[in-house]
Amino acid sequence: MIKEDCVPPKYVDGVEKLHSQLHEEYLKAMKIANQLLGFPMPSPDRLETFSIFVDLNEPQPLDRLKGYFMSRKMVMRFLPIEFDYAILFPVRNHGGGDFKAAHGITYAEIREAINKSERIRIVFRSIPTIEDKVLYSVDFLNSEKMTFAPLEKMLDDVGLPYSNFSDIDSLSLIDVPDGLGSQSYSLVGKQHYAPYTTDKECHCVLFAQKDNEYDTNAIKVLRWFPVKKGIEVDQLLGFQEDGGDIFFELGYISREENGGLHDFMVASNSRILFGKAVDNKISITGGVKLFMENEFKYPRSLYNIKLK
Repeated sequence: MIKEDCVPPKYVDGVEKLHSQLHEEYLKAMKIANQLLGFPMPSPDRLETFSIFVDLNEPQPLDRLKGYFMSRKMVMRFLPIEFDYAILFPVRNHGGGDFKAAHGITYAEIREAINKSERIRIVFRSIPTIEDKVLYSVDFLNSEKMTFAPLEKMLDDVGLPYSNFSDIDSLSLIDVPDGLGSQSYSLVGKQHYAPYTTDKECHCVLFAQKDNEYDTNAIKVLRWFPVKKGIEVDQLLGFQEDGGDIFFELGYISREENGGLHDFMVASNSRILFGKAVDNKISITGGVKLFMENEFKYPRSLYNIKLK
C-alpha cells in the first residue's frame, strides 16, 4: 500500500495554472508600481500577500471580475486586471501530502456581492506547498465586514499617470502673488479620476491647459508623490527605488474659480504650479522656483521643459 505522505498533492485541472498566471501578473504590476511610485518590489524569498480592489458598481465582464491591484491600501488605477471567478474558489487537495485546503470564496458569495453591487477588497495570501508551486488562499473584505469603518475609509486611490506637457516650451522662475497664493481652490471631478483618494493632505500639481475643449480656463489637477533630493544618481543607477517623477490624474479646479488663476499662469509663463490638497480644497505653494530651496527632487517628467 502506498503511504499517503508519499502521494503528491493533486488539484483540479487548471488551478495551478490560474494561480501561477495571477502571480506573474502581480510581479509585473509591482515592478510598474516601483517605477512610478517607488514602492518596493516583492521579495522572491518570502511568501507574499497582496490585494485587488473590485468595484461591483462598475460593469463587469461575463464570468470574470475586473479590478485594480493595490499596494499600501492604495487602489492603483494604472494597474487593472481581469480574472476568472475560478481563481477565487477554495483550493482543495485531492491527492496526498500535507496540503489539505486553502480558504476561498464560493460562487454563491461572488454572486451575492455582485447582486449587492458591493465594493470589495480581495486579499490573496500565498501558501507553502511541498512542490514549491504558487497557490493562494483567498478572502475578501466588503462594507458589511468593516464594522469599525466603511471600506472606502480604508482606501486611497491613485489615478492614471499623466506626463503630457508637450505644449509647454519653458517655465519661468517666478513667485506666486500673495493674492493668489493665499486663496484656496475647489477640487472637482475627483469621483471620475480617483474617487477614493484620501481626504488627508496630499501633494498636487496644477497644469493650466490651453486646448481643453470644454473649458478655455481649465486647470488640471495632478497628484504627486515627491521624494527628497539627493537620490537622483542612485535612482538612475538602479540602487534606489524610483518615485516622484510622474504625476497622476486627480481632477480639475472648479470652473467657477479658475479664471484669474489660469490668466496668471499663462501670462507669467508658469503653467505648472505646485500645491497641497486637503478635503477637496487646494492651496498653492509655488512654481518651479520652489525647487531652488525646498527638500524635494525635481520631477523627471519636467526635464525637457526649459527654465528661465
